[in-house]
Amino acid sequence: LELRIDLARSLDRKKWGVLKNMIKKGVNSPLTSGAGRLFDAAASIILSRKISGFEAELPMALEKMADPLAEGHYGFDLISDGRMTVVGTSGIIKGIVNDMSRGVDKGIVAGRFHNTVAGVINEVSLTLRKKSRINKVVLGGGVFQNKILAGKTAALLEKSGFGVCCTDDVPVNDAGIPIGQIAIANARV
Repeated sequence: LELRIDLARSLDRKKWGVLKNMIKKGVNSPLTSGAGRLFDAAASIILSRKISGFEAELPMALEKMADPLAEGHYGFDLISDGRMTVVGTSGIIKGIVNDMSRGVDKGIVAGRFHNTVAGVINEVSLTLRKKSRINKVVLGGGVFQNKILAGKTAALLEKSGFGVCCTDDVPVNDAGIPIGQIAIANARV
């Protein structure tokens, strides 16, 4: 609430207190592994919006405002327990808040966020390649409807020596899931 950004200034202190307690106690606060939720959070901060009217409205607005030539990125951590690697995103959020509080242009902040997410995907892919020796990456999921993210991610992966697979024939979002399920079922027959 003390942050010097528009979103924090617009928050209702009482409602924020309730939400903070819910998060602390784990009430209706499930963990998520979806990159879309990270886009929702970043877009909410950068655009100073608490509510969206439809699925992916704020991430779409974030993509539209992002400066594709923006340089720089935000920090993140890769936390591994040997079985699983988790992306620590607090550095990303802190970096966005820091830039916003310093008055950095929103298009630059949005561009840096896109650079960061592409960098996260590249670093996770490099980590997984060490374990699996796999050199191909398939870009799928709703966030890859974002042309800036898809382009930056593919460029970084290719520079790191990966083959990158994308499709124009099958939707990258949830609409493409049944095709993968059919392919798996056919392979088992």
